[in-house]
Amino acid sequence: MNVYCNGHGCGYEAGNVAKLFFDDVHVIDGIPENPPDDGYALTFISLSDGEINARCVAADYGITCEGIHSERADRETPERVLGKAMFSAMEKLTGRRPPWGILTGVRPVRLVAEHSDDPMGFFIRSSMTRADKAELAVNIHNNSRDIISASGPDSCSLYIGIPFCPSRCSYCSFVSKTVENAGRLIEDYVEKLVKEIDFTGMVVQNLGLKVTTVYFGGGTPTSLSAEQLDRVMKAVSRSFDLSGIREYTVEGGRPETFTEGKLDVIEENGADRISINPQTMRDDILKAIGRRHTVDDVYRAFDMVGKRNFKAVNADLIAGLPGDSEEGFCFSLDRVLELSPENITVHTLCIKKSAFINENRPILPNAYEVERMLSYAYFKLDRGAYIPYYLYRQRNILANAENTGWSLPGKQCMYNVYSIDQTHTIVACGSGGVTILKQPCGNRIERIFNYKYPYEYIGRFGDILDRKGEITEFYRRFSG
Repeated sequence: MNVYCNGHGCGYEAGNVAKLFFDDVHVIDGIPENPPDDGYALTFISLSDGEINARCVAADYGITCEGIHSERADRETPERVLGKAMFSAMEKLTGRRPPWGILTGVRPVRLVAEHSDDPMGFFIRSSMTRADKAELAVNIHNNSRDIISASGPDSCSLYIGIPFCPSRCSYCSFVSKTVENAGRLIEDYVEKLVKEIDFTGMVVQNLGLKVTTVYFGGGTPTSLSAEQLDRVMKAVSRSFDLSGIREYTVEGGRPETFTEGKLDVIEENGADRISINPQTMRDDILKAIGRRHTVDDVYRAFDMVGKRNFKAVNADLIAGLPGDSEEGFCFSLDRVLELSPENITVHTLCIKKSAFINENRPILPNAYEVERMLSYAYFKLDRGAYIPYYLYRQRNILANAENTGWSLPGKQCMYNVYSIDQTHTIVACGSGGVTILKQPCGNRIERIFNYKYPYEYIGRFGDILDRKGEITEFYRRFSG
């Protein structure tokens, strides 16, 4: 789909709206004298008597549709007026209505606070969002307010990244390495990670920052041996003052990596939350997506964790996996609910360019099936007394949907809320880690990126420590 612009300067936003309906979008400045026969959208913006007027003519497969929208310039932006015109034209053209309307950002829940006078009106009338998604956003905002308000100007969170997995899932785009292919790097990686943790701890303590939450993610942190995991966790408790933390999470992830020894280490080092991520409770789908564990491994992991004193267990499921069906997803959700985890995160499959899934192009559930999966999940979770508490969206997510975390009341994962809301600074250690610096009493955000690949992280480790100096410089500039 070629999107042509009449010099209005809103090409970026126009392209994003077009991508809600078409996979391959190209934005071109200027309106051609002779448009191509098919696959185009002509976009126009004009200003007259204080009104923004937008028009979109879209054509595909021999069908031409038009969308027109006008609003007062003191009430709306040209980008949003054009977005509504394009949305109307493309909805007519394709017969599809993306559930989040013209919203294309990752964090729609943050818009609730920005439009607190009438959030439902903003979503439904101003953004063309479907009513159930608008209600979901408002509910999540309400369910996370207390967590966000618990953060102070000197609060921060700590993320520890372990970029290794037993195998790589077909849909995975994270920069993680399989233990088989990169096992020789693990010991050196752990050694460097401990050094980064020690150095970063000094930076954080010198700035007087208080660690509120700790999160071990990946990859699969439990891909490490019990001894390696113990070294990393002891480095955290040695280098950071954890006396005031509110939660400590380890994303165990793959159930086949759980052992009693590793759980001993996790528990003894102070973690009080853990994740077991089946993704599906069907062995045939697990095999199809490249996961080496079985459903029995999931039950075994839950049994091991259930004998311990963790405050909360999370389980991840994915709607839209290759080969799955509405019936299969609903079956998986029902089996997970029977295990009674305190948290259940419902992801929607997102197709990234670097994922293996792009090589063999498997058949995926269509948008209607994915929406039915999510509707069932939200209905059952709500009826089961779970509340939605965080949400984020991604490019190329199936059905233009979302990823939503649900929990029993009082069992929300604070780190997830802080990460998505960007409430306060998140200091990241490890390969692929991104430190997100948040101005203590303002809205400025800056990022510090670690090298993505483990071999880069190890080979250029001096750069990693040098970059941590930017944390001190940021607070020097923006703490006043």
